[in-house]
Amino acid sequence: MAETQGVLRAEAASCATPIELVRTLNRALLHDQDQDRFVTLFYGVLAFPTGRFTFVNAGHPRALLLDGATESTLVSTGPPLRLFADAAWEEKTVTLHAGARLVIYSDGVTEAQDDADRFFDLEGVRAVMTGGPDRPAVELARDLCHASEEFERGSPDPGDDKTVVVIRSR
Repeated sequence: MAETQGVLRAEAASCATPIELVRTLNRALLHDQDQDRFVTLFYGVLAFPTGRFTFVNAGHPRALLLDGATESTLVSTGPPLRLFADAAWEEKTVTLHAGARLVIYSDGVTEAQDDADRFFDLEGVRAVMTGGPDRPAVELARDLCHASEEFERGSPDPGDDKTVVVIRSR
């Protein structure tokens, strides 16, 4: 994780596009001798004031875009990093209109399990995000983490770490 963050920080400013950064990051990570690990990554750049969000989703859980009455998911555009030297990803662009909410989260959120072995899943994310669409992004992110943690309360295996990023367009 620390190696990935270090390379990402070092290379982000010199890469013109998200796909260029993902390719650069993959090449750098493949030099590590610990080949039994892979890295999922969702990397995007938001252009102001157009609201154009250009991203690459390298094996990460699908992000949820709520834009008015429209809902879409930003699915994986290629494999996780560190698996293949010749891996290919696709760069995609969406527009975040005023009031849109983009929710990016780690698998620890959706794979939270209750004591009946049910998953929090995308339905849990959707339920939290559709309640109170005018709330600040930081509140939505905190509420999503909390809801996922509460869902798995009482489970014998408390699960994975949780990361949530919410972007709310104005």
